[in-house]
Amino acid sequence: MRVRVRWLAALGGLVLLLAGTPIAAQQVQGVLRGEVRSASEGSPIIGARLSILGTSLTVSSGAEGRFQIRGVPAGDRELVVIAIGFASQRLTVAIAEGGTTELAVAMSP
Repeated sequence: MRVRVRWLAALGGLVLLLAGTPIAAQQVQGVLRGEVRSASEGSPIIGARLSILGTSLTVSSGAEGRFQIRGVPAGDRELVVIAIGFASQRLTVAIAEGGTTELAVAMSP
């Protein structure tokens, strides 16, 4: 019985410790959204692949070349953009804490 009480007390203390973690210690995320277009024609590029390096976050641009990536860790991030028939790009993007960062990508052949 004493072992069970001690175990429950230890578990309760752990829960209180984790619940008291400051917000600053938790990873803050943001959203990256925008569009991918041809630099020469200004036409949307559908199906471009956009990846945040160091994460598993990858999306494809949809209708009108638009994209949105949720859950991007805040801070400066490296974005790789690849599309068939265009030169790939590697861009540094500043992701706002808890906000949305807009980006327009212009790709050249």
